[in-house]
Order: sequence, then C-alpha cells, then structure tokens
Amino acid sequence: MTHRIIGTAGHIDHGKTALVKALTGIDTDRLKEEKEREITIDLGFAYLDDSIAFIDVPGHEKFVKNMVAGVTGVDLALLVVAADDGIMPQTREHLDIIRLLKVERIVVAITKIDLIDPGQQDWIDLVKDEIESMLTQYEFKKSAIMHVSSVSGAGIEELKSKLKEEIDALPHEKEKQNLPFRLPVDRSFTLTGFGTVVTGTVISGVLKPDDSIELLPQQRELRLRSMQRHNKKVTQLNPGERAAINLGGIQKNEIVRGDVIARSEFFIPSQTINCSLHYLDSAKVPLKFRDRVRFHTGTIEVIGRVILLEKDILQPGEKTVLQIQLEKPVTVAVGDRFIIRKYSPAVTIGGGTVLEIDAKRPRRNRKQIAEYLKSVENLPRQEQVCSFVIKNELHPHSTQKIAAQFGLFHDQVSEILISADDRIMSLNREEETAVSSDKLWISRKSFESFTGKILEILRKFHNENPEKPALDRLKLIKQSGYTLDEPVWNFAFEQMTVDSRIVLSKNRVKLADFVPEVSGKYQELRRNIVEHLKQTGAAGPSQEEFADTLKVNIDDVKTVITLLVDEGEVIIVGNSFLYAADEIKRIESLIRDSINQKGSITISEFRTSLNTSRKYALPLLNYFDDTGVTVRVGDERILKD
Repeated sequence: MTHRIIGTAGHIDHGKTALVKALTGIDTDRLKEEKEREITIDLGFAYLDDSIAFIDVPGHEKFVKNMVAGVTGVDLALLVVAADDGIMPQTREHLDIIRLLKVERIVVAITKIDLIDPGQQDWIDLVKDEIESMLTQYEFKKSAIMHVSSVSGAGIEELKSKLKEEIDALPHEKEKQNLPFRLPVDRSFTLTGFGTVVTGTVISGVLKPDDSIELLPQQRELRLRSMQRHNKKVTQLNPGERAAINLGGIQKNEIVRGDVIARSEFFIPSQTINCSLHYLDSAKVPLKFRDRVRFHTGTIEVIGRVILLEKDILQPGEKTVLQIQLEKPVTVAVGDRFIIRKYSPAVTIGGGTVLEIDAKRPRRNRKQIAEYLKSVENLPRQEQVCSFVIKNELHPHSTQKIAAQFGLFHDQVSEILISADDRIMSLNREEETAVSSDKLWISRKSFESFTGKILEILRKFHNENPEKPALDRLKLIKQSGYTLDEPVWNFAFEQMTVDSRIVLSKNRVKLADFVPEVSGKYQELRRNIVEHLKQTGAAGPSQEEFADTLKVNIDDVKTVITLLVDEGEVIIVGNSFLYAADEIKRIESLIRDSINQKGSITISEFRTSLNTSRKYALPLLNYFDDTGVTVRVGDERILKD
C-alpha cells in the first residue's frame, strides 16, 4: 500500500482546521491556547483513511516556520482560500513555499461559501478568477478549485473524492523505498506507560524492529521499542507514512523538533551546505554576500549566512548557486529541498536544492565551486555520485562518506562507482577489505596523471644522475608537488610496482627498466667497500666511517652503498651499520645454533659469542627480530619458527 500525505496551506482564519475536521472527523487543534484563541499555532494531524494522512498547518505569519516544518514530505497540498476574504498575504507565501519545496500537485478549496448570500455568486466567481490567475502565475493552472462549507457540509464529499483522485494520480516513488530510513521529528512527548514518543513523516526508507537507529545531529544511538501508524501498532514503517516511534533510554526533552531519527551510520550532520537557490521576485530587496537568513529543511529552522559564489549581490527573481554556513548542524542529503526566510522580518524569500553537504568553506575558489555545482545540479543521481568523486580528484572519500552525501546505502554507492570504473577507481584491493563502507575512491584520470608525473620525475632523475641507482622516496614526494594522504602514495607505489613500472626498495624508487651506469671511480670504490666489509666482521661501520677510512667523498659512498644494497650485497642494520650479506648469514647461523643449544640467548651472551660490543649486538638482535628470525621474550630471544 502506498501512503500519502496531504498538507493544508492558506491564510489565517480561512478555515483549514475546520475543513480537515469536516473531511476526517478529527479536530487537529490539540493545544489549550489553540482552543482559547481559535487559531492554529502548531502542527495538527489527522487521517482520511489508512493510506492518506493530513498535516494541518498554522496560517498566521508568526507561525510560518511551523508551517514549513509541516510541509516536509507532503505529496499533495490543499490550498484553502476563504470565500469572504479571497487571496491574502499568507496565501501567497504558503504557495511560494509549496512551489519551492517541489510539491507538484495542489487542490484549492474555496471555503466558507455558506457566508456568501445566494445573490452574491458574482463575488465567488471573482474570487475564483483571482485564484486561477494566481495559480497560472505559480504554474499550478491545472489545479482543481472546489467550493465547500465546513459548516453545512456542502462540497465536502466532492472535495474528498477529488483529493483521492489526485492522490491516485501521483507517481509511485519506488526509489524512496530503497533508501536508508529517515524521519524528521515534528513532535516529542511522553505517553503514560510507554515513555518517550516522537512523531514525524517518513521521508525515505523502511524501518523494522531490528534496525539500528540514531538521533541526529547528536549522533546518539537509540533503542526502538515500538512503532505506530494512525494509532495502530505496526512492524514496519514506510515512506510517506505519518509515524509515531516509541523510544527507550531517552527523555522527551532530549529530542526536539528538527532532530532526525535515521538508520545508524548513513547520515552525517553538516553546517556548510552547497546548494542551488531560486530567489523570489517577492523578496523585493537584493540578497547580499554574508546576509543572515533563516534556513528551513525537514522540520528544522537554523540561522545561517549566505556565501554567494557567482556574484556579491543577488537580485529578486534570479537563480544562483551558493553556500549556506549554518550556526548549528542539520541532517540533510543531496537532493533535499530547503526554504530560506529573511532574518528580520521573517518572510519567505527563496528556496532550492541541496547539492553538497559538509562542504569546504570557499577561499579564492568561489567561481570554481560554482561551476561544479551548476554542472551537477540537473544530473541523475548516479552521475552526481561520480562527479563528486571526480571533483575531489586524488583526495579519497570512503563509500560511507559518499553514501552520507547522497542518502544512499553503501552497496548502492559501490555499485554506481564500480560501474564507472573507466572514470573512478578504488584504493583498496578487493581482498583487503571485507567492509565496502571502508573503501576509498578517487578519480582514475587524476590518478593516471599523478602516476605519470611520478614516472616523469624518475626519468629526469635517472637522466641527470645515471650513476645513482634510485631516488629517495621522500625526495620524490616533495618534488612531485602533490599534498596527498599517505594511502594515496602507498597505493600509487604499489600499483606501479605491480604494473612493473617502478622498483621500490628500502624507501628508494627507480624505474623498473633503469640500470645505473657505474663509472670507473665508482667501480674502484665499490671494490674497496666490499673488501673492507669482509674484514670488519660483526663491527659494521657507518657510511661516514667508510668515507673517513677510505678518504673519499661521503656522497660517493652513499651512492655506491645504495647500489650495493639494491643488489643485495650489503645490508643496513639499525639504519646506520653496514654488513656484507654473507656476514649477516654467518651471524644468523651463529644465533640459530646458540638458541638451539640453550633454548634462548641474551644480549650479553650474543655479544660474547660475536666478540663485539653492545653498540653492534643490540641493533643486530633487533634486525633479526624485524626479519622474523627471533622473537623477544623479556630479556631473551628465542627462535620464531
């Protein structure tokens, strides 16, 4: 069964609440003050049948923020215009809000026809003509206009039939069913015998008893006790339903209107939102850079500042893209609609669509951000997801973070990005991560350009230093000019190694096909170093000691040592002591024999067996620990095998 919400709209005292009662038999004014003042102050709720619910909103200009909260998730608007008043200021403001929130179908009810004398039919015709003109202006010219009286009951059944007809004609939005659950809270109260209960309209997803949920933006885990729809207990909530959720372990005053109940780990709070904006003609005055506004989305109102990206002043009637920097975090996803109202006086001045959440604050790149936002504004969701990753180039985002941007499940994001593997790539090999939400994604084009730059640097280094076997990894990173996270560098080096384009050894990098040209002086120095190491035994010299002993330049020594290490003839222990590979094999054999005889070996015993000092013995033992020969147990070493 498809569930739908009808929301009322219209000026104060035009009979919205009375009309809902005539249609449903339910009085939605529940507050004592509402009864005493005979006006609707807060949201009211009723239902026509098990699949159609009403949200009755206040019409007074002071309570428009409550009206905006009530329009969240509305499928059809019932615009109420009193026959004796005609179109009034809040009629137009409510219609602006309905249009900005993309409520695409409305039915108009001309109420209080019982107050018009039979001989004044021309007046009702005049009101109808005025409404038709307004509907044409607001692009609702095909909307039905019904004449009703909540007192006499005239036209009520016809209106009820028309509402059902319009509801039946709405397209079935299967997409909302296949998204993470989200419900903006419009009420929180305590019910005797149950505890804390919240109500709201399910705007996406399904909720079942075993699902984990959280309170946002607080990111607090919640315990679900039970669920109701239209005062009936249910085992599943669906999109479009008016729902009541009984929660355990939390007090009613810890949840307020504007909070969101959502499936855990699928949404993130945001204070910087990039979006499109339609600035209304009725705004009258320009919108300026850093103007304060009242930002409405879901059921929340937050004060924020507008950061115009294309210009510093926006004229009434214009459309643009901009960033809104909020004073408190809100829970939204790409595609959500919002309303902005003037900070003071609080009147509706525009609205639009969220295009990016948790956005970086612009510095000198406002136009660049604007170009991106305009390029994705009208794209299908799949292309928006890909564009988001591509825009971030080599700055990876996890599946989970991307999903939170767009209000999608993790597997939906993975499917979109995997299908775009000609443009998108993952930094994780499939076997390395079982949790898809942990995967990191980057732009393939940016990665190929990046690795091309690395190869270019290495090629230039080899051409200028043909005798040097490799370039230090840190120097390579610095020369590249890229400021990237370590996972990107690690993946790049690993991928180029797998592709046989580079060789990475001991934090030194070279092209895979490069062979150093060893000059005559290096050949002689190479022979001297190898010969000297054969004589030093367990007392491994440092590179500086070699330079002093052989009376040669330290840079030449480092060049030759690097070559010998790459060839496997020399091993560096403890980052400074040099040993011939054969000497390391001899020492390893000695330590194995000693441990096999005694069961373990101490530093003192090892030092004695080598006839050397602690200066060399300890780094050697640490080396054998690191290479998996030994394991330290207290002050002793045992064989790892």
